[in-house]
Formats: sequence, C-alpha cells, structure tokens
Amino acid sequence: MAASSAAYTRQQGHSLRCALIVDGANALKGFEKHERRLMRHHDFEAHIREMLVAFEANTGRSMQLVTDHTIFVNVDPQEYKRFISRHLENRYSGEELDYRRRQLGNDSRRMAELHNRLGRRRSPCRFKIKTIGLKSREVRCHNCRCMQEDHVQRGGDVMIAMCLLEAALRDDIDPVILFSGDGDFMPALQSIRQAVPTKKIFVAAYEATASRRFSVSDSWELRDGRWQPEISRHIDHVHLIRTSDAAAPPPPRETLPTLPVDDRAYAQALLAILLERT
Repeated sequence: MAASSAAYTRQQGHSLRCALIVDGANALKGFEKHERRLMRHHDFEAHIREMLVAFEANTGRSMQLVTDHTIFVNVDPQEYKRFISRHLENRYSGEELDYRRRQLGNDSRRMAELHNRLGRRRSPCRFKIKTIGLKSREVRCHNCRCMQEDHVQRGGDVMIAMCLLEAALRDDIDPVILFSGDGDFMPALQSIRQAVPTKKIFVAAYEATASRRFSVSDSWELRDGRWQPEISRHIDHVHLIRTSDAAAPPPPRETLPTLPVDDRAYAQALLAILLERT
C-alpha cells in the first residue's frame, strides 16, 4: 500500500485517502498573475492546507494525502532555461539580452528550489516531482494580431491525465483532486466519472486562472459568499484560491451578484432577487 503524508492527517476515526495531482505550470501562472512574484514552497504548502480544510468541510471527513499519488507536474528547470535562452537569442541583443538571461537564470534556479523543497522528505506535504519538456507554437498577439512564437509544455496534459486515471482506478484512494484551472482537463474528468462513477472528484485552482469549463456557465449559485457558476455534474466540489485576498464575508441577502452585465445569467439572478423583494 502507498505511503501517506502524515502532516495533513487529523486524528479522527477514518480519514479519506486522497490523490493530489498538480498542474505546476497552471498553478505557478495563477499565483504569479495575482501576486506579481514567483511562488515559494511555503506559499503553495499554505494553499494546499487551505484547500484540504475546504474539502474537509465539504465532506465532513479528515483528508490524508497519499504520497505515491501526490504529484507535481512541471517543466524541468534546466530544460526551461535552455529552451527560453534560445528564444531570447532570436529576439534580443546587447544589454537587453544580458538582462533577460540573468532574469531567466534566477527564474530557473527558483523553479529548481521549489521542486526540491516540495519533494524533500521533511516537507509537510511531500510531492513526487515529475518533469516534462517544452515545445514551440505560434500564437496571435492580442494587440497587433500578428503571429508570434510561444512555448507550451510537451506532454504535460497527457501525464496529468494518466496520473489522475491511475489514482482513480485504485480502490484505496477516494477522492481524486486535480489542482489546475485548465479547462482542457474536463474530458479527462468526464472519463473518470464514467469509468468510476462512485469516485469523488475535487478540483482546486487559483481564481486568476480558473476556467469556466469547470462550471455550468448558464446556471449560478451563491457559494463561498459570492455568486459563482454552478459546479459541473462531473465534479463534486471546486475550491478557488484567492491568494492574498482575505475571504470576504457573505453579502447581504439583497446584494446584487457581481457578474458581467451582458451575461444572460446576470439577468436571471437579478430577476430572482427582484421577485424576492416584491
């Protein structure tokens, strides 16, 4: 039987043995988009604790991460440095190139440190680090509409989907937790639901990069004190992490939902509130 991370186990009669598969690229992007700084290991460990507390409240059970299925998938730091360095040489020169190279070196070292810290034996939540490569792709610039070279992970989605499925097929693991806001994983979660209907599926993500594909966009519910899309039937619970933002108290009963004005669901929610007032 797989080893377990005792640091996240509460002393209760029966704990849920959980698999946690992290999309490292999406997690780093979500954190940095809000915080404007690189993620450190203690940042992520704190958010994992927050996530587990939220899921424990949802299930009414303590949760125990299974070490062999607590996995952080991300690009290899050295591969990242080599790949981006070639990209920089094609776009910059002189002092600008030197500056970008130094910045790249710092980023790759911090990424390697994050991997080492999360994977160390004494870590409160010990991850198995699985690294992948990068590949080039062309994307259209939102400003000038011209095509530009970009980079994406090579094989990351497949590895994450396989880790999810492998964990879901184990009888001694339930639930399976995906930490990613990437909506491209919805087909994988749907397949798990079809293959193992009784298996609980949880999703956690940073709010800044959470896809609407994890929700039913034309139906809204009051959750965590905010109007949010109703959770997809393929997912049992979703927890969005707002990084440094303090959790806001639930709004008064008559507070209008904070949704886009042009969204049809906004009109439906507004109509429901107006009917309550009459």
